[in-house]
Order: sequence, then C-alpha cells, then structure tokens
Amino acid sequence: YAFQAQLYLAHDDDAAALAAAEKAISLGSESDPAVAVAYAIKAIALTEQEDFEVAQAAVDKAVALNPHLPIVYLAGSRLNFATENFEAALTDVHVALTLQPDLASGYGIRGAILANLGHMEQALGDVNQAIKLDPNAGGAYAHRAYLYMLQEGKDQLALIDLNQAIELESAEADYYASRGYVLFQQGKYDQALADLNQAIELGSNEAFCHEQRGDIYYWQENYDQALADYEKSIELEPDNLYVQAALFDIYVTQENY
Repeated sequence: YAFQAQLYLAHDDDAAALAAAEKAISLGSESDPAVAVAYAIKAIALTEQEDFEVAQAAVDKAVALNPHLPIVYLAGSRLNFATENFEAALTDVHVALTLQPDLASGYGIRGAILANLGHMEQALGDVNQAIKLDPNAGGAYAHRAYLYMLQEGKDQLALIDLNQAIELESAEADYYASRGYVLFQQGKYDQALADLNQAIELGSNEAFCHEQRGDIYYWQENYDQALADYEKSIELEPDNLYVQAALFDIYVTQENY
C-alpha cells in the first residue's frame, strides 16, 4: 500500500494517496520501513490539502520511525514550504539531498525554495540539475518555465519548456494555463485562448485562467464572454482589484450599471 500511495502521489491524486498511506500504516508495524514512507506520503498529501497541523504530526512520526529516509525530509520540506517557513524547508531538503545526492525531486523542491528567497540563479541551477537527473519529469520543465517567466526577455525559453512539459504530461491543466499566459504576452491570442480553454476543460479552477481568458475576449470585443469569465474569476478571487475594474469597464461599455 505504501508503494501504491507513492504512485497515486505521482499522479497528483492526493485523496487516493492518503487513503493508501493510511492503509499501509494500519497494516504494517513501526519497524517496517514502508510505514515510515507511508507517514511521509500522508504528510505530503495532507500538505496538499492544507491540513498542516496533522501533516506536521505525520512528518514527526516519519522522522522518528526512520531518520535515514530521504522522503521523510522531503515531506518536511514541502510542508515548511507550503507554510512559508523557507529556511526550515531549505534545511530539510538539504538533509534529503545529503542522504541521496541524485534525488531529482529534491533539487526541484530546493529550486522552488531558492526562487522564493530571491536566489534566481541558484534556483535555476537546481532545476537544471533536476531535469538532468530525470529528463522525463514534466513538472521540472514547467518549473523552469516559471523561472524564465519571471525574467525579462526569456518568454521564448519558457515556451520551449512548457511545450516539453505538455508533451510529457499532457493532462496537466496548469501547464496549459502557463503556456496560455506566455502566448498572451506574445500577442498570440488565438493560441493563448486554445490553451486556456484546455486548462479549464482539464479541470483548472484557478481564478487566473478565467481572468486571462476574460482579457482575451475583451481585446476581441467579445464582451459577453469576457463578462462571464471575469465574474467567474471574481467568484474564485473576490479581492482581485484588476478584475473588478475590468468588470466595471464592461458594465459601462454595455451600459449595464
């Protein structure tokens, strides 16, 4: 069940990963290394569900059972990253990489932490290493694309990486949303619209997707569809001042006060 939980986690099915991890914990003994792995997976799944207090308890248990497993420190790093405790996250991932220097996901996580701390070149170096170690991980290419998107004049490099990420993992909505953003910034509105449609069709419920699609419809003077997307975006993110202003502009344009 611990192995099954890892597979579910790899496919972003947090609920199934959590259920399999709980099953592994209930069936195994604390001397079994698989149980420590199961606690670590439980912690990661709970972190994704933002149940941080219970996730911390699972991390503590995993470390207590087997402090020599890299995954238990990856779980701690992901939890600390999610709660914006970046220095602790960096310490945890350093331990994981010390235990297993060829751990691709460890470099990916450390790259994300370093980016949030403003160390962009170091972050890019870590993500490059993650790709070198596991060139079939779409998430690493998407992560590198995000780093490129933060740097002026590197949108084409971001696009190349997002194309690769989608080729490897074609069902990831976030990759299409990111590519749609890059294409929109390049003025390729039809291609951007196709990607945003795909992201939403794949289940993305991000306010940004609807905001961006609303912008495209607005520039195309398709105000009814722009209005629908902006209203959905506001429903998901009520405090977005940009979308509030865009909605007001459409109301004025349509004389819909």
